[in-house]
Amino acid sequence: MSDRTSTGIEAPLASVLCYAGWWLTGLVFLVVERKDKDVRFHAAQSVVLFGALSAAMIALGSVSVVALLLPGPAFRLLQATSNLVWLVAVLLWIALLVRTFRGETWRVPLASGVADRIAG
Repeated sequence: MSDRTSTGIEAPLASVLCYAGWWLTGLVFLVVERKDKDVRFHAAQSVVLFGALSAAMIALGSVSVVALLLPGPAFRLLQATSNLVWLVAVLLWIALLVRTFRGETWRVPLASGVADRIAG
């Protein structure tokens, strides 16, 4: 029987759930989980990674609205960039869900270092 976290959920499932709802479920587990360091790491990495990607998508969407007023290909370029960020985010999300489900801990470059500091 695997160890249960302070939430009462088994650690492997809690780790997967940290990524299930992007940064939102990561934030929930980061606040609620106090015992399991691995779950806290996955929660923090989810918040950092998907929080940053969400912020980037919001920023690109906002700027592309302004770009509608500009002449030239600015709008199309911003839309293409936004679509690329979305695709990368979805692929990272799927990869993290699958790898975490398999019991692996994938330390995403840049995000994992910040996540280590947040998770404590």
